[in-house]
Amino acid sequence: MKGDVGSSEAKVAELFRVARQKSPCVVFLDEIQAIFGNRENSGRLGTSMIAQLMMEMDNLNVKNKPDSQDICFVPNGKYADIVKRLRPDAVDPGEIVDMDGSVIGKHDGIVNFTVGQRKGLGIGGRSSLVEPGATDPLYVVAVNPVERRVVVGPRSALGRNLLKVSEINWLGDNPISSSGEKLMIKLRSTQEPISGTLFSDGSDNGKVVLDELEFGVAIGQAAVFYSRDDSARVLGGGWMIETSLH
Repeated sequence: MKGDVGSSEAKVAELFRVARQKSPCVVFLDEIQAIFGNRENSGRLGTSMIAQLMMEMDNLNVKNKPDSQDICFVPNGKYADIVKRLRPDAVDPGEIVDMDGSVIGKHDGIVNFTVGQRKGLGIGGRSSLVEPGATDPLYVVAVNPVERRVVVGPRSALGRNLLKVSEINWLGDNPISSSGEKLMIKLRSTQEPISGTLFSDGSDNGKVVLDELEFGVAIGQAAVFYSRDDSARVLGGGWMIETSLH
């Protein structure tokens, strides 16, 4: 490919030259940073440029493979089948209860439910408190695997703005500020980033205080941190282990 030494094309070409020399084809972070100068530059590659270079590589067996979609390692995309095999108790029947703990239905396994879910509950809605004669939908507010209970309630019950995060991988140029790091956060891949502040406890754990309530946030989801000044700059991420109201 043509381009001057400082161009992105030349740098990507050098990256794949290094990859060709490895078996299997692996390029380590220090090599990427040596080629691009820093983490920020290495994250600005165009997919079309990379695809063209991949087609020129003889030792990359997956160069013609389509992009992965959804959960790529799950056969036919049926993640519930994997969970059933790994955790048979996830398909044990249990109760669906409202916010007060009253039983309002039964279920065939917590594997079929996730926080924020509205469809497929099989229990209908509840009488509207605002519009007489109307029905408000119910959402999954919590899943209790120990008691095999699914808790449902109105959408308002899903609001959260405090997230406890573990295994934080921080990629910022400086350590997380003791007064908190103001940044943008994505909690779902299709979500627009939302603003908040990250606080660290000095280890790889911390908490995120969101500027506004977020609905349908579930334990086990990833929280990915972005720069407020540059939306393309990833500053790190972690796993949510607890959600609440601040």
